[in-house]
Amino acid sequence: MKRIGTLLVGLTLATQVGCAGIKIDSKIDAKLPSVGNEGGAKNEAKGKAGATQTTAAEQPAAPRAPERRSGGEAKGEDGPDYAKMSEAEVAKIKVKLVFGELHEPTVTEKNGRHVKGSVKSYFDKGWREQAFDRRWRSIMDAKYPDWEKSRCQKVAADVTDPKMGEVRCDGELRHVLYRLDTVEAALAAINDAAFTKETRARFLKTAGQYDTYGDFSVSNYPGWLHLNLKDDRPMKEWRRPVLRALIGFAKQNQLDATELEGALAATPQYRCRWDPWVFQRDHLGGGNFDAKLHASRGVRPLYKNESYRAGGEVACSAVPKASQDADALRAAKGEWKRPDDVLATELLPREDWEVYRNDLGIVMGKERVEKVYVREEF
Repeated sequence: MKRIGTLLVGLTLATQVGCAGIKIDSKIDAKLPSVGNEGGAKNEAKGKAGATQTTAAEQPAAPRAPERRSGGEAKGEDGPDYAKMSEAEVAKIKVKLVFGELHEPTVTEKNGRHVKGSVKSYFDKGWREQAFDRRWRSIMDAKYPDWEKSRCQKVAADVTDPKMGEVRCDGELRHVLYRLDTVEAALAAINDAAFTKETRARFLKTAGQYDTYGDFSVSNYPGWLHLNLKDDRPMKEWRRPVLRALIGFAKQNQLDATELEGALAATPQYRCRWDPWVFQRDHLGGGNFDAKLHASRGVRPLYKNESYRAGGEVACSAVPKASQDADALRAAKGEWKRPDDVLATELLPREDWEVYRNDLGIVMGKERVEKVYVREEF
C-alpha cells in the first residue's frame, strides 16, 4: 500500500507539471530522435511496458486557418497565399507593380536606358513571385483571352493616321498597349468606379514615358529581379502613335484628353534615321553584271567601315537633299513598305564594289554597302 501511494503522488505531480506547460529547450529538442526507426521502436517498447500519458506539449499542433493581413491579403504561415487571394486583392498588387510602387529599387549604375542596382522586393522569396505571376496570368487570360495576339488590333482605328497608311504597332506602342491591357484587366477585377477613374487618368499621364531596363540584385532573398523604371519624359516627346492611342482611349472612357491633344500638336510629324544597306548586282557571265540593283538591309558585316556597322537617328534636316546613287535609291524604295519614306542614299568612305563567290569559287555577283536614310512617324 505504501508503494502504491508513492506512485499515485508521483503521477499527480507529473500531471500538474504537464498542465503547467514546461518550455523544452530547443537544443535539447533538436537532439530528440525523429519518429522512425529508433524512436518508433523505443515508443513501441514503452507502450508494451505500460501506457504513458501524452502531455499537451507533445500533442501535434492542429493546422491553423490562414490569417488575414490588415490590408486584406490571405496569409499562410510563411507569407501570402496568392492562390487563395481574391482577384481584387491580386489586382491591386498588380496596379502597384505597373506604376512602379511595389518594390524599393536603388540604382547604382546607369548606361543609357539600362540600369543596375539592388532592390528590396515586395516578394520575400523568389518562388512567391512566380506564384503571383501564375495567379495574375490566370486573371489576365480570363479577362483578355487574346491579349498577346490582338493588343494592337483593339486600337487600330484610333492609331491609324490616314497620311501614314497602315497601323505601325512597333515596340514602344506595343509596350504601352500591353500595360493598358494589364491595368484594364486589374480594374475589371477590382470593380471600383472611383478607383477606376483615378487610375485611368493617372495612366494617361505616364503611359508614354520611356522605361529604363535593369537587372537588380535582391537584398531580402538571394536572387535577381528584372525591373522597368520610369524616366521623366515630357509628354510632347512621346511617340505620335502612342499619343493617338491614348487620346482614343481617353475619349472612349469620357476622360480629359486636352493635354494629350496639345502634346500631339507639338510633336514633329517624322523622325529620321540611317541604316547600312547591302546592294547587289547579279553576275551574268563573261565578266558582265546585271544592271538591276537588289537592295537588302544589313546582310553582312562592314569589314572596311566598322563605325558604320549600325545606323542611328539623325535630325531630319541633316538628311542629304539628293541621293548619291540613283539606282540604289530606286532599289531601296522598292524594298520599303512606304517608298516615299526612303529619302536618300549616301556612299560610304572606302566602300566600293566587291565581287563575291559561292563555296565553289564561282562568281555570283558584286555588292557594296551604302547608307540609306529613311523617315518614320515620330
